[in-house]
Amino acid sequence: MSMRDQFNRRLNSLGDTAPPLFGQLSLWILIAVCIYIVGDAHLTFQSYPKGTTVSLLGYIVPEQFFDQPYALGFFKKVFFVSAAAWSVLPFLGRTRIWIVQPLTAIAPWVCVLSYTILVSIFWENLPWFRHKFIVPNWVLLYYALWYLFYRDDIAASIVNKKFWLNPNLYPRWVYLGSVLSIALLYNYGGVSKFLAAGFNWGEGLSLQLWVSMMGKPDFILTEFILSDRENAHLLQRGVTIVQSFALLALIPHLRPVIGLGLIAFQLSVELTFGIPFRGNIVLLAVFFLPWFGVFEGLVASLKK
Repeated sequence: MSMRDQFNRRLNSLGDTAPPLFGQLSLWILIAVCIYIVGDAHLTFQSYPKGTTVSLLGYIVPEQFFDQPYALGFFKKVFFVSAAAWSVLPFLGRTRIWIVQPLTAIAPWVCVLSYTILVSIFWENLPWFRHKFIVPNWVLLYYALWYLFYRDDIAASIVNKKFWLNPNLYPRWVYLGSVLSIALLYNYGGVSKFLAAGFNWGEGLSLQLWVSMMGKPDFILTEFILSDRENAHLLQRGVTIVQSFALLALIPHLRPVIGLGLIAFQLSVELTFGIPFRGNIVLLAVFFLPWFGVFEGLVASLKK
């Protein structure tokens, strides 16, 4: 089969569907990650002078919006309620279709929008940038699009109690779109380092300086990095290469390799510097390790 034929086959497969077991379980994990990291959003630094606009919302609404002391708390409550409503939808089998159908279309988008707004409020009142909120936001968007485009089928399956094994509910583009968005964000991180500093980025000295100033002194990786410049060079260059080639995760048999590399990177950052990336680690494990295929096989065995 030619490369063109392979490309066309993969493109056409984006519309393929599967039972929503993996989709719904991954959605619950995604929502749990969002709830966990939203707990870290606060207004402690609201009195500090505002710097550069860092969120899309910052370019749309007046700056005074971000100064409102009650806005963050309000949108947190909206997010928690809508996230709960979205999570329990598959269990509304005894509910009327005219109730389930609007909830299926509305709850996901209220959840996505409230999350985006509260994160924007947090960012615009923060002296630095927190990357950990970005990955869940992009993946939430794909899952909201899933529920929007398949709202009639999802609602009917819920009401008829045929949600979990319906083979026409979870489209492949939701899963691959989630993989793509995560890979793009890491790819941007790697490429931007090369564009900013060229191949000197991975020479090791900068990593040693960061670790000496901010690293946990009793952690084994801290000692490994500071003991030899070549060790720092190897780790820094390796991470940058893995990030820069993260888009290779779109190739199925390379996805777990890229995923494990990025998980090791984020875990090392958290353990060395204390910067929390647990949400990213969980989502990398969910979408880059071969769970999608495992659940497809599980559903097939349940149908026999």
